[in-house]
Amino acid sequence: MKKRYRPISILVLFTFILMSAVVPLDTAKANDIPAKNDPWKQKSILHYLLFTRDAGIEQDVMQMRKDLSLNADKLTQLKAIAEQEFIALRNLKKESDEFILNRKLTMDEKRKKVKEMRYNEHHDQILQQSDKKVRQVLKDQYPKFRQFIKNWWAGESVKRITELRTQAAVNNIRVYATQYNPNTPGAVEVALPDKYLKFANLGWDYTYPNPPYTVNIQRESTGQWIYDIRVDEVGPWNTDDNYWDDNTKRRIYSKLCCTTQQLDPGIPESYAAYYEGYNNGKDQFGRNVANPAGIDLTPETAKKLGLAYLQNAWVIFTTDDFGGSNPEKLYKVIAGSFSDKQNALDREAYLESKGIECIIMQVTVSGKTYYRVQAGAYRERANAEARLQEVKDAGVTDAFIVYE
Repeated sequence: MKKRYRPISILVLFTFILMSAVVPLDTAKANDIPAKNDPWKQKSILHYLLFTRDAGIEQDVMQMRKDLSLNADKLTQLKAIAEQEFIALRNLKKESDEFILNRKLTMDEKRKKVKEMRYNEHHDQILQQSDKKVRQVLKDQYPKFRQFIKNWWAGESVKRITELRTQAAVNNIRVYATQYNPNTPGAVEVALPDKYLKFANLGWDYTYPNPPYTVNIQRESTGQWIYDIRVDEVGPWNTDDNYWDDNTKRRIYSKLCCTTQQLDPGIPESYAAYYEGYNNGKDQFGRNVANPAGIDLTPETAKKLGLAYLQNAWVIFTTDDFGGSNPEKLYKVIAGSFSDKQNALDREAYLESKGIECIIMQVTVSGKTYYRVQAGAYRERANAEARLQEVKDAGVTDAFIVYE
């Protein structure tokens, strides 16, 4: 049995209680906190701090202004730096998404391209540029600012992981939301990190058999709801993280480079990577996770929730629409059926190395559990036959089609 990832111990929780009220410390003690606990120059902190619409964080910003004696002009300059940083990181991610979202590339090819474009090096350079600009703005106040960030993060990171773990529900998921620019300007849609939701809505694959798939979203701080928002994109970070499902169905664990630990239900991989360094702080493609987003909103969707451009917030969204029974029979391409799940995982990895996307489905036949490697689900048999031939050409000659 895999070890579940539970980062919060009683000692850490006690530490959080002590740190929950951010208090100023002598800048001479700036090096007392280990570098590994200092998020600055490791992840995008400034935009998170200054552009998250949350009462607690807004109070922390007020405390920072008091501690550093920051006037309105300097705060405006810091916000401008944060906005520039966010846009630069978003553009970097968009550049990588050109091949991350390319269905013709294998997972290994995508990871290789992430390394070839020096994604994480560019990520760090963007943060270093922000640091340089902040130094120029704050001057003598800079050391005290850095100490504030260390102390604030010690409580903030624990608080957010604790909240998400304790507030997760079966059909109502609380996550951090950021914004992205859609392919169609003005579109009202969202992105979730499960490519099969997008595929179903676009008619490419019916692993999720009953499109269109939508979510209802509530902005936590105001209670405002918006309804029936289509999931037409995949992201923000991963493409195989169906974090709303239990761990027997969750696919992300076989895609990660640096851990086999399981997360508590309802915690996105990107969320744990950002706050706790899960999977060495990277997504399934090896990119440094710059923010903890578990859902992405288009600007028009965000506007309907009362958020301005580039503002982030915690939201609650419903997943009632994701389950349910299949309303019609589908032609499913089965590239192997195994009683041992590891054999299914090995077959999945092999097919993905050949550029064939697949998913493991647990089924019960005559009272016995099997793990099917499903390489597609289609409404038209001709599409299933074409996919079956791809699978057989890849060397899986025992693949077959079921209609159910």
